[in-house]
Amino acid sequence: MKKREIEYYESDEEFEIIHDSSELANGDFEPEDSGSGAVVIHHVVTVVLIIACFAIGTWSYLTFKSTSFFLPVKDGSEKSLKPYLVKSQEDRLRRAINVYYKMNGNYPSSLDDIVDDKILVPSDPYYPPNSEFRYEKLASSYALEIVNIKRESPKK
Repeated sequence: MKKREIEYYESDEEFEIIHDSSELANGDFEPEDSGSGAVVIHHVVTVVLIIACFAIGTWSYLTFKSTSFFLPVKDGSEKSLKPYLVKSQEDRLRRAINVYYKMNGNYPSSLDDIVDDKILVPSDPYYPPNSEFRYEKLASSYALEIVNIKRESPKK
């Protein structure tokens, strides 16, 4: 059995091993894996992700830069959406009326009461354009109906 020679460095707290010469004498010394391969892979993946983000951003910009999402549609397709807009707004008004009822214990006398309580914004009872809702408070409930959907005249 070989005798191991170990150098110690004395500190105030405990002895620390500085060097174990037996590993060097036997030729069994192999450096520990420092993880440098993982670091390289990490950086390569990071660079690839950054390039992908720039590529997607550039493609999106070039594709949608001429698209205006806030201008009215000119092909007439908004007319086919009108019934859905009206139904959706009617559902929204009914929910707002129910919220008012839960908050106050009674139904509002008009849609303006809901606007005054800041449950709806002032334009909500009149949306979508060229449509009108009729609200009526009944004894223990309410009635809400679409009164008139005005057709827009075709532009010449």
